[in-house]
Amino acid sequence: MDMEVNNDLNNISLLIERSHFIEAHRLAVSAGLFEPADAPEHCLLCCRLGYHLGDFRRTRVRAYLSQKRFPDNLALAVYWGYYLEQLAGTCQTLEYLKQRQDMMCSGTTADVKADALSFQAQLLAMLRDETAAMDAVNQARSLAPEDPWHRVTEARVLSMADKYDAAIMTCRRVVKRYPDFRPGIQQLAQSLVLVGKRAEALQLLTAANERFQSWLVASDLAELALDEGEYLLAGQALHDIDRYAPLADKGVRNHRRQMEIELAIHAGNYAAAATLAGSMKGLYYQRLAMHLGSVRPGATTGRKILPVSFTRQHHNTCAPAVLSSLTAFWGRPFPMEQIVDDIWYGGTYDYQERRWAEEHDWYAREFRLEWPSACKLVELGIPFGITSLNAGSGHLQAVIGVDQIVETLVIRDPYDPNKSELLQKEFFDGQEAFGPRAILVLPKRRIAMLDAIELPEAAAYDRLYEFQLALDGHDRVAALSVLNRMREMSDPERLVLLTERKLALYDRNEHAFLCAVEGLLELYPDDATLLIDKQHTLHNLGHSRKRIDWLRKVTADDAVHPRLELALASALVGNMLYHSEVKRLLRKTRVALSSDASWHAVMGQYCSIKHEFDRALDHYRIASCLEPAVEHYVRTYIQTATELSLIHI
Repeated sequence: MDMEVNNDLNNISLLIERSHFIEAHRLAVSAGLFEPADAPEHCLLCCRLGYHLGDFRRTRVRAYLSQKRFPDNLALAVYWGYYLEQLAGTCQTLEYLKQRQDMMCSGTTADVKADALSFQAQLLAMLRDETAAMDAVNQARSLAPEDPWHRVTEARVLSMADKYDAAIMTCRRVVKRYPDFRPGIQQLAQSLVLVGKRAEALQLLTAANERFQSWLVASDLAELALDEGEYLLAGQALHDIDRYAPLADKGVRNHRRQMEIELAIHAGNYAAAATLAGSMKGLYYQRLAMHLGSVRPGATTGRKILPVSFTRQHHNTCAPAVLSSLTAFWGRPFPMEQIVDDIWYGGTYDYQERRWAEEHDWYAREFRLEWPSACKLVELGIPFGITSLNAGSGHLQAVIGVDQIVETLVIRDPYDPNKSELLQKEFFDGQEAFGPRAILVLPKRRIAMLDAIELPEAAAYDRLYEFQLALDGHDRVAALSVLNRMREMSDPERLVLLTERKLALYDRNEHAFLCAVEGLLELYPDDATLLIDKQHTLHNLGHSRKRIDWLRKVTADDAVHPRLELALASALVGNMLYHSEVKRLLRKTRVALSSDASWHAVMGQYCSIKHEFDRALDHYRIASCLEPAVEHYVRTYIQTATELSLIHI
């Protein structure tokens, strides 16, 4: 590489470090250096620049080919790893990174080794292995103590471990010492949003957008400005995305278009929003375009959003977070941590939400949510919680508004600091088997607000609540009496069957449980949660062959939920005759379920059967980190480690 080219590469690299990507692009094009390269350093520079110009797709291909061409170059391996995580999942990327760390050339610098450790720390944090992640961060910082990137990684690890205040403190130190370090500013803004300091985050991103030539900063600013109702600022930020992403690929353009649709809706320009939605692929946008296209010209009313604050949940604490937000709305806030201490252990049963509210002098009521009742409650100024179930996994969110023109529920998700919207018909159709169940929490002095509305199935849900309290107190006789009342009063068949299912679960009566589930499946044959329930029961009854045959039939559907494919892998994993099929199923589901403890538990079994005990132990450890409150996962990890003489009991 001649001196002139080397100087150009150094200048381009310096501009990239300063986040002056447009200037770097001009220099790279004029010098003829934004082309396929012969040196790994040149390849890496082209990849970095392409990414920050919005060319994700071509950069991904370039990164893949570069790391194949230079297999001992750790810097290229790390860069490709960020794409691999999206394609193959967290665990596969960790294994790839470890292989490349073993293959790295002898001349690998300390800075590159530190970058690899920082990336490893982020992957481990995604799997909630905080101890190992912080060890990797500390190693990275010891190798490159002056590199602020590793401090930013530390903040990300702390944030993923639900330690938001510590993450903010770390970011503030980075920004104070390195005021021109863009990733530090972005990470600080993201951390501030998570703890409700949105005005400071908006100010920080606005200033950063004026200093840097980064579409990523402009995108963060546009999202936050939209959510805060700063529509003029959001529009300017969308324009900056166009300026700073001149090579934007389809993914970047679609991301920008999503925000443009939202901006057009807020401006009342439904025709433009319909056109934009119609240009997007996917069922959601097709249906959104249809709704928007049917809006009569000049329509201006029908959208109302209540000022419900965001409370960031910790791992699996969605219910306490939503209760905290709802109580804060009424001016009598309860910290999420207090609610967690009261009712949470690895998750929250639905009846515990209502009981907690009543024990703390609130009026609480459960009901089945329908579109008219949602609109009426928001009109009355009453936010409420709503439970969604997906293949056995439950999540509580707050409904804080509606748009009657577009027909969407406005959601405050305790994991996402920005508001989101759900098409009401699609949501209700998808949650029909379990309601969807909703819960409202009101100060007792405000109960009269409910005089103007009839809550669907509220009386039946009152009886279900009474039933659950009886079982919680181990009063089976009282619980059975309530169930008989539900039958006599012709409560909805769905609720009666769900109650019979709960009683069978309490009794550990697998035959009765299966009967209730099959009754529900007759009503809702495609519900993934009920299908998961059935396969679990077949397993518990010892119907191995019947379970496998049934799962094969269910998983033949292209739209099957990956947890059902994992269930088939679990059913087959103990038999080496099905080795190749289990491997295929695990590979197929690894991206969708990479943060699912059950996937790692099955993968651990698969590795054990293949006598790959170290890999098995890694997966059992991950499962126990992802779900530390599930005794089976923790016990399996400890037993395996003991058998391998890695720990002593």
